[in-house]
Amino acid sequence: MAPEIDATKLDPGVYGNDYHVVYYIYNADDPKKIKIPTNEELKCEQLKGRRFTGVCFSQLRHYLASNPSNRLLYIASMYSKTAAPKLTQEERQEWIKMARKNKALPRYLKYDSVGEKEGKIVLDISEMPPSLAYAYLCNFRYVRDNTNIVKMMLYLVNELEMDFYVAFVVAHKLSNVNSGHCTIEGKDYLSKASKFPVSQMVSTYRFFDEPQKYDTRTMTEWTETKKDPYNPFGCQKIINSVFRMDPYSGPTVDLKGLLDKELSKTIRMKEKSDDLIKEKLIEICSRS
Repeated sequence: MAPEIDATKLDPGVYGNDYHVVYYIYNADDPKKIKIPTNEELKCEQLKGRRFTGVCFSQLRHYLASNPSNRLLYIASMYSKTAAPKLTQEERQEWIKMARKNKALPRYLKYDSVGEKEGKIVLDISEMPPSLAYAYLCNFRYVRDNTNIVKMMLYLVNELEMDFYVAFVVAHKLSNVNSGHCTIEGKDYLSKASKFPVSQMVSTYRFFDEPQKYDTRTMTEWTETKKDPYNPFGCQKIINSVFRMDPYSGPTVDLKGLLDKELSKTIRMKEKSDDLIKEKLIEICSRS
């Protein structure tokens, strides 16, 4: 018997987000190692760490154009002035564990990279697609900003045993978030969501499974004179284009249908043609 969905745990509430980021770009002394540098190391001549702050990462590639670097360190302060749900240390670490397992965060990221006061993540951006870098940064910053996404994910995946990428789309569509600060669009694109686009579940899974297949750019190749059609990151646009099925007018599934085991299997299919997968998704949604 399928578990009952507790709608109260999917109510994001109404509150503002205190968006704030602090990050450094620098050149690692050992290109093969990925480690969190100390404050002293960032100041040394060898790393030449450059510190930047803002409400988001929109200027990051501009800064890289004038400060060529192979590493990015993002520091997320756990302090926030908003009434947004606060996460426990256990919830933060469980989110890191869950996202790592499903490739939504780097596998090398350690659980203890998130503490009571701050969290830190280092990315090797030398060959990383900008869409993936942005997705990693957003998924990590959810421990501070848009914390209701994490709350919902832990409930949907751990308690209801929902597929990670089914839950990922649901949590974003139900959350009161600024879509510009998210991996995929949030509630402001689909107000009072009661139906969820299955094509976006396929696209998000495939993107994180093989990101360089869908984005062949690198973080460091952008310049002021070399314009980018996905400027500056293109994360949401690229994800939505992975599976050729419109996420806005294509088939959708309701809350009850989200726990359909066939849905989980279908969105992760690779051995079948996309046409067959589309047919299967339409069939699943027709039962919802």
